Amino acid sequence: MDIHILLKRKHFGNDYLISKMTLKFYIKISLFFFCSIIVNAQDSSDEVIDEFSYSGEFSLLGIGSSENYVPFWFHTNTNATADQLTNLSATASLAGRYTYKEDVFLEAGIAYYYRDGIIVDDFQRRDLYVQFQNKWLKSTLGAKAQDVKVDGLSATNKNFLWSGDARPLSGLIIEANNPIKINNWLGVDWGIAHYSLNDERSVDGARVHYKRLGAHIRLNEKNRFYARIQHFAQWGGTSEIFGKQEDGFGGFVDLFVAKQTGSRSNALGNHLGSYLLDYYLTTAKGTFNFYHEHPFEDGSGTRLANFPDGVWGIVFSPKNNKFVSKILYEYIDTTDQSGEDGSGKDSYFNNKVYKSGWYYEGQNIGLPFLIVRINSRVVAHQLGISGKIKNVDLTLKATHVNSLGTFFEGLDYDENVFYTYAKASYALKRYGKISFLAGYDISTLYDNVLGAGVEYSIKF
Repeated sequence: MDIHILLKRKHFGNDYLISKMTLKFYIKISLFFFCSIIVNAQDSSDEVIDEFSYSGEFSLLGIGSSENYVPFWFHTNTNATADQLTNLSATASLAGRYTYKEDVFLEAGIAYYYRDGIIVDDFQRRDLYVQFQNKWLKSTLGAKAQDVKVDGLSATNKNFLWSGDARPLSGLIIEANNPIKINNWLGVDWGIAHYSLNDERSVDGARVHYKRLGAHIRLNEKNRFYARIQHFAQWGGTSEIFGKQEDGFGGFVDLFVAKQTGSRSNALGNHLGSYLLDYYLTTAKGTFNFYHEHPFEDGSGTRLANFPDGVWGIVFSPKNNKFVSKILYEYIDTTDQSGEDGSGKDSYFNNKVYKSGWYYEGQNIGLPFLIVRINSRVVAHQLGISGKIKNVDLTLKATHVNSLGTFFEGLDYDENVFYTYAKASYALKRYGKISFLAGYDISTLYDNVLGAGVEYSIKF
């Protein structure tokens, strides 16, 4: 059995859209949300459309496996559509959109799924949200799955701290829909959010604060650059060991700026962040995308003392190629952690107070290879290819992960795992699409697992 299973079965929880503890916060911030709809709709000078539309999707997935668990990429980074013990999964979604003007709309959506092999709850929501959007602003209240990037080839969905492995968190995010244009070569990206962690965990009623600030830089027609800093923090709630945590406005201000308070050696809450450098080069052969995302959890990480930890990636999107859409390679390293002494031993995604870690219902919110209190030091290589042969869409992934435990407690043996994944999808002439999945995982510590699956999906 893969070591990831040991963790993912331990966390259970209710599924409320908004917890009682943060209801007042949502009511206040939602006033801004709905006022933005009215103000921005009136400011738009485009022609009124006044149109309602809807869309939906249904998918059914069946999986067979040589063991009682399925291959890694069958369930990882799927927003919990499947679990390690899932053999049958069904997902249904419906969204309705009211378009006031071309660039102004209000949308509401819901998505639920059923999965066997889930201890938390077989039947759960994935999405339950209301979203407003115009040219410069996007506000989402509730829970909504993230967009899939790079054709799903990246091990982190190009976000070290939010990979899409766990179910979407419920909360409110207000962010830039498009960069705020400063001049012809510079645009500013931003976002701020508040989420609830409503699963059963060591700190009951914990919250998540999020913000980001980024810059889009257009050097010329062939060279584009994006730089971003993002910050997450777990805070508030009541610890089963340390009691009630600070959750007032003053505490939030200290949390926002990661200020050390009182006798604390670290700032209030459990802080996680990352720097992203994302460069695009367009050539006659296609587009190259080079990126590095660097994680930090304290001052040593913010000053790069844990270099070269993070994700180093390259994506090539060939131009006018009939067979290949994208080729990706990622090198992932989390072994430095600012060293073993002093301010080192960062032990990514772990925390003394928030012992459940950077996880939701026992599943990673970020990089999926890490395991709370068991394994935070890994070296991984990710290779992915997406393309098309005639009318068949193809996705291929291969991943090698060397797990080294933690600085505090290493694994009995180094674990080397090789994950493989293949998916072929064919659009039927009349109704829907059918996909065939295959995967084979090889481990130095656990039984190898071979799996296959069939998925049918239809949109309307």
